[in-house]
Amino acid sequence: MENTLENALKLASQGVPVYPLATNSKVPLKGTHGYKDATTDNEQITAWFNNNQQLNVGLALSPALLLVVDLDRQHASGYDGITAFNQLNKRYGNSTENPLHTYALKTPRDGIHLFYKLPDSVNIPNKPLASFSQQLRDYKGIDVITTGTPAPLTVTKNGRYETIAGTGVTNIGDAIECPNWLLMLLTSEPKQIQHYRTSTHKTWAGELLDNVFKPNADVGNRNVYLTSVCGKLLRTGSSSSVAYDALCTANSNLPTPLPDKEVNQIFKSVLKREMQKVR
Repeated sequence: MENTLENALKLASQGVPVYPLATNSKVPLKGTHGYKDATTDNEQITAWFNNNQQLNVGLALSPALLLVVDLDRQHASGYDGITAFNQLNKRYGNSTENPLHTYALKTPRDGIHLFYKLPDSVNIPNKPLASFSQQLRDYKGIDVITTGTPAPLTVTKNGRYETIAGTGVTNIGDAIECPNWLLMLLTSEPKQIQHYRTSTHKTWAGELLDNVFKPNADVGNRNVYLTSVCGKLLRTGSSSSVAYDALCTANSNLPTPLPDKEVNQIFKSVLKREMQKVR
């Protein structure tokens, strides 16, 4: 098996800038700036890894025109990202291209990282797929990564990132072009809808719909905002599963969504409070 330095130099030779990660971790090495420090320079790579084979290797994606689709089997929302991606491919994909036949890694938690090449000058944000548009809001358990990601052979406390041989692509430099249907979903502008009012005043239900689909909260008050929305959703008398899905929609529509773990905590806390009121 290749040692850390050999692995880093091999990846850099394929045009992918690398950077050091802490031992047994996905976190950048202390004193470095993660993917912002990534390089293909052999001298710098040797300086990082030659005397510390316990470090892990990170990959900077954007400079290499790469994108990673992270499919999580153990997503905090309870959704299976692999199942969601298969459903997405079935609905939007082209039968002549198989998006799984690309360079891929198995993650320590049994998920999959799919690597795709991007066209030059395409700017895709780093965020959950469900946050890209309303039509994608139900495809949870999938993250789109365009900044930095662990390289193959990275070891964490949960296990190792390993190349999946069954895809037919064993080198990261041979990753396939991002499927056109997926690229369109990630880059297309939302359709403009003409806005009009059918009532002279906004009802309670209308305000709630605005909160879900047109949320207005900055980074500092997202938790408070979503807590309020969650309480209103549960007080409509809807089932808890419907209220949860609506809360996730509200979060995905925020300019900067909260992590799923925090949304789940909000929902559980508010649900417990509302159930105590009923009793």
